[in-house]
Amino acid sequence: MNGKVTYLYYDKASGFLVKSEVVKDPEKNSDSTVLYDDFKKFGDLIYETKQTFVSEDGNQESKIIDLYYNKKISEKDFK
Repeated sequence: MNGKVTYLYYDKASGFLVKSEVVKDPEKNSDSTVLYDDFKKFGDLIYETKQTFVSEDGNQESKIIDLYYNKKISEKDFK
């Protein structure tokens, strides 16, 4: 065990993951926080399109423009 603890926060109404915190070293107060936002539907899947990586030095954002999942996979791939 490495002592790392992860906290996951879900929106009560939607059930979507909206925040994750990873405490890497509690004694050194070393942690990372990611915020998930701007949920959109891609086919049958609803997924966040914006992730904010929180930092004391300034936040960084990533945005998903398009999402493909299980592309070109058929039922015979699972037999």
